[in-house]
Amino acid sequence: MPVRELLSYFLRDDFQKLSKAESVLLEANIFVRISDEFCNAFRSQYKNYFKLLKGECKEEDDVIEINFLRLLVNDILSTNEYTLEGIANFVRMPVDVILELVSGINANPSLMLAARIIKLHGDVRRDLYNELIKKIMEESAA
Repeated sequence: MPVRELLSYFLRDDFQKLSKAESVLLEANIFVRISDEFCNAFRSQYKNYFKLLKGECKEEDDVIEINFLRLLVNDILSTNEYTLEGIANFVRMPVDVILELVSGINANPSLMLAARIIKLHGDVRRDLYNELIKKIMEESAA
């Protein structure tokens, strides 16, 4: 489900009253907050790995940022709704591109590939995104 539809659901009439620029800014803000929530979840999921690195918090952030799409693809795969081939078909890229991303060979994918993977992740983990948006909206209202 696109973010615009989720925002319309949570904000009801208020979202329709926003100008185009305001709605784009709101979508971007929520996207950043959702990505921060995922980074925090990945950080706690890999806390033992980061202990082994004995690095700075900045290094942890760099590792998560570099591997963010790889972690999203792995999360999609963990649901068993898609295989690597299915992901490749959805994002309209060769399977080799997805394999390079998952294996860490391609740590700097194109923006189009990133956008398509994020969209697929949102479709596969719709309930999680709904919860995150609801949490963000409640925090913003407080």
